[in-house]
Amino acid sequence: MLREGPRIAADATETGDWLHVDVYLSKHPGYTALLFPGSRFDVGVMGWARERASSLVVVGTAVDGAALHIPYPGSDIPLVATLVETGVAELLAAELWRRQTSS
Repeated sequence: MLREGPRIAADATETGDWLHVDVYLSKHPGYTALLFPGSRFDVGVMGWARERASSLVVVGTAVDGAALHIPYPGSDIPLVATLVETGVAELLAAELWRRQTSS
């Protein structure tokens, strides 16, 4: 969503793959990631983020060390999480796109 509407450089990766392929992205100053928790690799991602002073925004279930937590009712129910979490990215993209076009 972030790439398509507001044309922001973004990458979507499964958490385990991120640790092997995209972890290098966290070396850039000001790196921020949107994390949909629930993977067994969440702890590893949070460790890398801490070591590099990266910011992770967590949607749904809280994760220790997140810069921001966006909770919602039913985040512990897999079907609800599947339907709601991606909506957060879509709303973020829509708001960023709106800001670009209104300035």
